[in-house]
Amino acid sequence: MPSNSDPNLEAFIEAMSKIEKFESQDIVTNWRHRGFHIWPIVKYVIVKQMIFAMNRNFAPSDRFKRYQNFSKRLRLNRNLLGSYKKQPVCSVSVDALPIELSQNHDYWCFGSGSGFYNLNEEKVSQHHHALRVALMEKGHLTLGLYSGFDPETLPAQSDYGPNASLDSFIKSVTKTARVPKLTQSFLRKHFESLETVIALTGHQEAEICAYADVIVGRLDYTISCFSKLFQTTQPKAIFTSNFASFYGWALAHVSKQYGIRYVDIQHGLEGRFNGSYYFGGTPKQDWSVLPTAHLCWSESDVETFTHQHPERRAAVVGPTWDQFAKFMPKLIESTGKALSAHQDRARPLVLFAGQQVDDILVAKQLNDAGLNILFRSHPLRKEETELLVDSSELEALGCELAFETPLPTLLEEVDGVVTGYSAVILEACLKGVSVLATGSYASLLEQDYAREINGLLTVRSRLEGDGMISEILAWSHAIDCKKPHYAQSTSSYADALSAVDVAL
Repeated sequence: MPSNSDPNLEAFIEAMSKIEKFESQDIVTNWRHRGFHIWPIVKYVIVKQMIFAMNRNFAPSDRFKRYQNFSKRLRLNRNLLGSYKKQPVCSVSVDALPIELSQNHDYWCFGSGSGFYNLNEEKVSQHHHALRVALMEKGHLTLGLYSGFDPETLPAQSDYGPNASLDSFIKSVTKTARVPKLTQSFLRKHFESLETVIALTGHQEAEICAYADVIVGRLDYTISCFSKLFQTTQPKAIFTSNFASFYGWALAHVSKQYGIRYVDIQHGLEGRFNGSYYFGGTPKQDWSVLPTAHLCWSESDVETFTHQHPERRAAVVGPTWDQFAKFMPKLIESTGKALSAHQDRARPLVLFAGQQVDDILVAKQLNDAGLNILFRSHPLRKEETELLVDSSELEALGCELAFETPLPTLLEEVDGVVTGYSAVILEACLKGVSVLATGSYASLLEQDYAREINGLLTVRSRLEGDGMISEILAWSHAIDCKKPHYAQSTSSYADALSAVDVAL
């Protein structure tokens, strides 16, 4: 148990122990719908909502109410349920899939548009660029498939292979897929701690179960689409940096059926309590909807991924930002000089890695109180965040500089990092940088990443207002000198792909 008592965290840990006990039962590991496992999807939904709710004191939310109404509109007629088990939920069409998928590309990369950056006047994926370059050097082009990206701004062709947007396909699935009704009845029948656990999500039981049903229905439809596609064309391997999505889970299932290697590229914190990788029980042939291989940031991530799964393969390549930064020498040089001009070396320089929109207001208070600070907003919240302060304050906080500077360069320059709960916690600790985290969940990282954190993480959860400002200032005054980088052995992408059994 973490040293600073936090009732929210204690409630979360207790709920997770109940979930682990529940998922160790055969009835759960054998729970399938039309051939694919359901529990990893339902667990992901529940655990992610518990983590979000924990940071708002488990306050009620009506965010999923619309899914309850939505699922009612798409629900199959009760009289059709018998035939539903034998027949496709609806007429399956692959027409909405990007046409590039049918053009016999050996390697596919799935990801999100939020991880794109301008590199030499070309938009490239932070999560995939180093991998795609490594494959190109071996003579292989890759097909990049991205969601949340305007097709007009996504380069259709690159030196590493073509790109395509998934958004039309995702929109088609959300409109077409039917919704089965299965989650609530199963959990009520078999999960004796259901009421206690669901209460910690902040959602009504019917609403969160309806949301899980919607995801399962979309996954089912997507499996049918890719099954049809794979009858005529198949890649040698599929890489993904956001497998926890209905199309990501679907691809995992279909890939196993066709013997295609499905490789997850780590893009955030994982660990035992993440909800996506660690399970108290596992089917004999592993969960059908999870990846079979993993390119990891750290040794601890390898251990989490391969726990109880002897057939899985994993290799340490380090954080994707470190790999990506190798292609940005000019930007690193120019931003490094700008950082030197911005900072006052008489005081510790602290990076505030914002997660929520109003984090910038906390950073402003810290700056006004005399802390030498850089503020870096979350990529998905940058525009909304910057509306909260005027231009002079944005400049004083170095917002644009911090956002444009490659993260590894920032971490080499700063003396400490402040964040709520962010992947930068692990990235900073790997570089020997002290971190103060204000989110309750961060305490669990001291268990999940004990070797990598090595005493560099301080957690001060449940802080508000002047109390938070005082704690951060006191911590900043006590920052020790940086420790050496954490010594871990990392593989090149070429070696890592061999280690996870990807044929080149």
